[in-house]
Amino acid sequence: MPVLLGQKTTELANKAKAENDLAKAAKEVGATVKTSDLVGGSGQVPDLGQVGQVAPQLLDMLVGNISGPIKAQRTGVVAKLVDKQEPTADEIAKNFDQYKDQILEERRSEAFSVFMSGLMDDYKKNKRIKTNAKAQQGPQVPGA
Repeated sequence: MPVLLGQKTTELANKAKAENDLAKAAKEVGATVKTSDLVGGSGQVPDLGQVGQVAPQLLDMLVGNISGPIKAQRTGVVAKLVDKQEPTADEIAKNFDQYKDQILEERRSEAFSVFMSGLMDDYKKNKRIKTNAKAQQGPQVPGA
C-alpha cells in the first residue's frame, strides 16, 4: 500500500472509531462511502474484492463495529458492518460435507507441516542434515 494511501486509510479508521460514525469521518477526510449487499466469505465487494481473502476479519465483526484499515487492490478501505445473517440450519446441513472436507484437509496439511518442522529440527539438532545457508538466502544480485 503506498504510504500516503495507508496513512489516509489509517486516519479514516481512527476518526471513524473515535466518533463511532464512519460516514462523518469519511466526509471529513474526503473519502467516498459505498454500501454493498450482504456477502459471504466468497462474495465479491466492489473496490474490496473477495471478502474471505482480502478481509476475513470482517466476517467476525459484530453489527455496528468499524474495521481497521484494509488494503484492497489499489484502494484503502474502512468498513462498518451494518447487518449480519447467520446461516440457517438448512444451509448448514446443505454445505456440511463440503466444509467438513475442507476443514479436514486444512487440519491434515497443518499436522503434516508441524510434523515436518519437528522432524527437520530434530535432524538439524542431531546433525543428520545440513543446509546450505547461501542457497536459502536466494540468488545474489551483483552490485546490490
